[in-house]
Amino acid sequence: MRPVLSLLLLLASSVLADEVIECDADNKCPEDKPCCSQYGVCGTGVNCLGGCDPRHSFNASACLPMPVCRDVDLKASTDAFEIDTNYLGDANETDWVYNGYLIDYDDSVLLAMPKESYGTVVSSTFYVWYGKITATLKTSRGAGVVTSFILFSNVHDEIDWEFVGYNLSQVETNYYYQGVLNYTNGRNVSLEEDVNSFEYFHDYEIDWKEDVITWSIDGDVVRTLKKEDTYNETTDKYMFPQTPSRVQLSIWPAGAESNAIGTVSWAGGNVDWDSEDIQDPGYFYYTLKELTVECYDVPDGTEEDGELAYYFKESDAFDQGDIIITNNSTKIKSLDDTGFDPDEDDDDDESSSSSSSSSRSSSSSSRTGSSSTSSATSTSTSNSNDDDDNNNSSPTTSSGTSSAASGFVQNMSQTSGSSSATSNNAAASLSAGFLTTISFFASVLGFL
Repeated sequence: MRPVLSLLLLLASSVLADEVIECDADNKCPEDKPCCSQYGVCGTGVNCLGGCDPRHSFNASACLPMPVCRDVDLKASTDAFEIDTNYLGDANETDWVYNGYLIDYDDSVLLAMPKESYGTVVSSTFYVWYGKITATLKTSRGAGVVTSFILFSNVHDEIDWEFVGYNLSQVETNYYYQGVLNYTNGRNVSLEEDVNSFEYFHDYEIDWKEDVITWSIDGDVVRTLKKEDTYNETTDKYMFPQTPSRVQLSIWPAGAESNAIGTVSWAGGNVDWDSEDIQDPGYFYYTLKELTVECYDVPDGTEEDGELAYYFKESDAFDQGDIIITNNSTKIKSLDDTGFDPDEDDDDDESSSSSSSSSRSSSSSSRTGSSSTSSATSTSTSNSNDDDDNNNSSPTTSSGTSSAASGFVQNMSQTSGSSSATSNNAAASLSAGFLTTISFFASVLGFL
């Protein structure tokens, strides 16, 4: 169970120069800054891409369509990840974007958090609308240090694996429906005796279907959530994650001194910036070895006017039934663009259903229905037991905005400078000219 983390917002210099306009259920974005980002800030450009919330934007069409799911088999290497500030919505270019510090290590990639930094976030450029996602990973360790592997949608549906570094013998599962906080949604799962999450690789799996979610470790189901058990009589809704979601992984300092007392307590205390890992190798780290995505067919009755992207129709609900599949562009040409005026070029890569991108280190194919095509391109539940809700080296660095809300938000931004691979020691603080900040917003058990 976790507290609500305080939300700190810092935008890139292009945004800081203007008045910051926040957006929420009571305040939609204005037409000149129509896109409500996942951090609740209005703008254009990247605000209109991954994480753009159609509920609080000027209207749903301000947000760019979401690239469809594709089957992926990622063998982790930094070559497979693109700096998020370089990404303008063309999912042909890469399956993954990142923000922070990545390091190649043996046959894996380390998501690193150097001293006094704010960690790393990896996000898929494509969206999963039901599927099986498996990550082979080793978590970070230490009080205040948190590792996450989640699915997160533009309307804040969420399915989580979370790992607090002070307790390596347990992992946490959680879910949210449109960001609604429910303190009974979380479950802790114990690992086998003497097998901890830091020293040993485990396969953590989310199997997300229309009517049930299962969480598994090394092939063994440890939790089951049935959609029928999430029905809320007050709202007459199933509070069940049901909208296209990005895959996101992160390491972040929940125990930062600037965070709320409840947040720090949940994370096991303040981060020790002079800990064993900070001494050698010079950073906290989260080891990702492999990640696979198996896409499931879209729900029966889904309106299909194409095959390239998911798109929210204007709605009061923004649920599963409000999504269509379209061939509309997912790209922007500049940071001034929005869903009103996207990149409308007749690119072969968008019109073709079969192509290949040399920038990918993972193999992938997309699926939007019963057929698949090659393309380059969490609230009311019954009480239950932990297993079944039915029964009661040198890092590559980047900065920008990424990650999710409700379960966690990690927002890393800089006021100047460029993103690049550096030759500095990974333990070094951020480069001169950078003003980097992060925002965390964790759900469940709200101590503000």
